[in-house]
Amino acid sequence: MGLVNILLFLLASTSTVSVRTESRSTNATFPLPVFCPRSCGSISFEYPFGIGDGCFRTGFNLTCKNDSTSSPKLFLGDGTIEVTRIDMNQGLVYIKPPTVVMDVDESSDVNSGHCTLDLDFTIETALEIQLTRINQTELHLVNTSSIKVIMFDDKDDYLEGVLNGSTTNVEATLAWYMNDHLSCEEAKNTDTYACISQNSFCQTLFLNISIGYLCRCSTNYQVNPYVPSGCQAIKNMTTFACVDQHSSCLNTTTTDGDGEFQGYRCKCS
Repeated sequence: MGLVNILLFLLASTSTVSVRTESRSTNATFPLPVFCPRSCGSISFEYPFGIGDGCFRTGFNLTCKNDSTSSPKLFLGDGTIEVTRIDMNQGLVYIKPPTVVMDVDESSDVNSGHCTLDLDFTIETALEIQLTRINQTELHLVNTSSIKVIMFDDKDDYLEGVLNGSTTNVEATLAWYMNDHLSCEEAKNTDTYACISQNSFCQTLFLNISIGYLCRCSTNYQVNPYVPSGCQAIKNMTTFACVDQHSSCLNTTTTDGDGEFQGYRCKCS
């Protein structure tokens, strides 16, 4: 990414830092072994993530660390980056990012209430920004204000986080996807195709060019498109759109280059 600028503002808000990661994929054997864990402490997860041999898709292994002084903690891979939660629907892993310490040059604008720091490095992994106030005895630095951090590059995309008090506490998200093939069209006729549940579909991901794909459950279905019969019908739906008493609901099926999509439409009686 090159040179990254950081703007600091005296604000009170919350946000996350987002970066991307990739995982290679290979064959999986189903049904999964009955001994495969589905949680670590208070954090639950689903295949393709897993702990132990035969319980995960290659590249999605997790580690659960337990000691007598704290509750179990979930980590990516062999235990470097701590996981706080996994969002299967959005394809995101929320993590506590590692910390990097470096010297920076700063400039400030008293009138507009912000300062700018230039960090000359490349973002290839998650980041945690930590700022410590040096002259704590100076009155104008001793306060309980929140500081909002905006990281951005020369392409004007940005990553956001929040600082409270003297240090930051930034949560990061890693976007994961299947990259054994660059698109759904390439992947769907191979033995490594990940979208194996009925009532699921494939979604190609793009960053200027196609980079891989995610699996999703069709409309009115939920849970896990990566395992057989993993997408289950949603019961007692509160988002049902056919609310008029003279309307009826019809199931629909459409197809495009990325696969088959299940849904419904409303029809007047």
